[in-house]
Amino acid sequence: MSVLAQKRGLSTYLSGPDQILPATDFRAWEPEAAVNIRRKDSGPQSLVPRSIPTMLRDTVEKIPNNIALGAKGKDGNRVTWTYSNYIEDVLMASKGFIALGLEPLHSVCILAGNNPEWVISNLAAVHARGFGTGIYQTNSANACQYVADHSRANIIVVDDEAQLQKILAIKHKLPKLKQIVQFKGNSQTEGVISWDHLMKLGKSESDVSLNARLKEMAANQCACLVYTSGTTGNPKGAMLSHDAIVLNSTIVPMEYYKWTFGEEKQVSYLPLSHVAGLAEMYWSIAAGASYYFADENALKGSLIENLKEFRPTRLLGMPRVWEKVEEGMRLAARNNTGLKRIIADWAKAQALKHHLALDAGTDQTTLQYKLAKKLVLSHVHKALGLDEHRGLLTGGAPTSDETIRYFYSLDLRIYNGYASTESSCGLQTTGQPALGMSKIGNVGKTLEGYMENKLFEVDAEGAGEICTRGRGIFMGYLYDREKTLQTIDDDGWYHTGDIGKQDSDGFFRIVGRAKEIIITSGGENIAPANIEDQIKLSLPTLLSNVMVVGEKRKFLTCLLTLKTEVDPVTMQPTDTLTEEVLEVLDQLNIPRVQTVQQLLSVEHAALEEYIEKGMEKANSNAISNAAKVQKWRILPREFSVSTGELSPSLKLKRFFVAQLYNHTIEEMY
Repeated sequence: MSVLAQKRGLSTYLSGPDQILPATDFRAWEPEAAVNIRRKDSGPQSLVPRSIPTMLRDTVEKIPNNIALGAKGKDGNRVTWTYSNYIEDVLMASKGFIALGLEPLHSVCILAGNNPEWVISNLAAVHARGFGTGIYQTNSANACQYVADHSRANIIVVDDEAQLQKILAIKHKLPKLKQIVQFKGNSQTEGVISWDHLMKLGKSESDVSLNARLKEMAANQCACLVYTSGTTGNPKGAMLSHDAIVLNSTIVPMEYYKWTFGEEKQVSYLPLSHVAGLAEMYWSIAAGASYYFADENALKGSLIENLKEFRPTRLLGMPRVWEKVEEGMRLAARNNTGLKRIIADWAKAQALKHHLALDAGTDQTTLQYKLAKKLVLSHVHKALGLDEHRGLLTGGAPTSDETIRYFYSLDLRIYNGYASTESSCGLQTTGQPALGMSKIGNVGKTLEGYMENKLFEVDAEGAGEICTRGRGIFMGYLYDREKTLQTIDDDGWYHTGDIGKQDSDGFFRIVGRAKEIIITSGGENIAPANIEDQIKLSLPTLLSNVMVVGEKRKFLTCLLTLKTEVDPVTMQPTDTLTEEVLEVLDQLNIPRVQTVQQLLSVEHAALEEYIEKGMEKANSNAISNAAKVQKWRILPREFSVSTGELSPSLKLKRFFVAQLYNHTIEEMY
């Protein structure tokens, strides 16, 4: 029994890993705390609580020889792990971490790209009764220090030399850090060991210490820490319990998305340090799926190549991911001419009609649709690497109606899912494929028996804050009692901060963010996200990003970025305008330029008039005069993660952009 267990009087609680420790609240902010489990007598929330180690073990026992993990090796050939290999490596790494000094309820921070070692490190930390904790690769050294120090990291795992140097630069500020493990390379630096060294160390250790940790484990304690992206200050460490992760990973894919156990394939490309990437990882374990790792440039342009390599049956994408795929497909379609273009347009029209009918509750599987699917659209799916797909999901932020319609026209039915870090790898609402439930412009319905949702403080227009309650909600924020109690009320409702409406069919629609609500000097409360979507919809071939400004101002203005090409080497946005933008300039008889800088060096009345017309169109949909944008400016560069305007999960960092372009904003007022 550990010293911590003795101190806390837990000598009688040594029947883990699935035991339930006594608890007086369903909220917690201390690392050793346990929470009440909101278990019900029937339905999804009646499942027996399990720990993450038990969930993995159960899958291994059922399908030991199925492929669990896969990636392309250095030689280009595929490398795979069976589920038996998977758990063997997890247990070896776990024993290695314990031998290196990982204490119970301390963290193993992982600063690396998506790869098998990332998930093995996470699970190894969990098995050792530590906290698996991801750090965004884009974090600065100081940001890495904050997460590592706040989570009491005993071990930090990095992949390459660049990430190693960040940690070495702040190592002296981390008194609890005992070891650095590096995936790639063989550093000779003191205090740094290789992945192979870790695994050999674990293999040489007995099971005694690991088994002792498992006996002390409880399903109602923290397993993983997921840090928010910190767009408005220091990130918060959301505490996700074993029970919440296991319940969500079992219920959502298997019950609501009807995954087939042992037969699914996923491609990992969303950052694993973000809850969406972590959810995919844990869903794969619960469903006995094969989890393949895309290359490091997947989010920068090589995603389609990875999809064609691994042919996933399930795929989750953020709105920006789907938009980028849409842009590429639309650009490719411009090259179609004559009969080929006529046939393609006909096929897309049949698919769109079919899926809109499904949304309306009728199945119109016509002969024309069947022909379009077989002769045209099946080839599109193969070209995208989605010819084996059984379900597509979008989340993280609202996906535009236009994008959903476009994928409908390709016979690719994307379902919206609404979730957050605080929903612990689960979903709060979603369209439900098993029931044919979806509606464009909405984020789905409540998953009955699994989560509860309601609107708080509903205004005259029917909008209120979306609040969620259920067994799968997170425990609280590490060391932050105040924020925890603000976020989860005494009745167990998690206050999301998202402003939504619910229609007569029960579908929720996000209309704004409470913390992002703009309050003008006239006292008007305005949600900028809807306005931004309308502007992009009015100028779809020209604009990539829009940010509305107007806090404590007399009227609204906005910042615009033009669509630019991506550098094939760095995979970062360049200054070069896309062909779509150049075609708009040609239509306006503006002399050909190649870059944003060249375009902005001269005033073009025709371009200003073109954008103004788009603004007028967007403003015609405004809910009030106060919600109309009166001025705008084109910015000199595209937004990106590397330049700081977007978070690692591709969310707009409004405060950062406002500071960066403060002079431009002031000019408009």
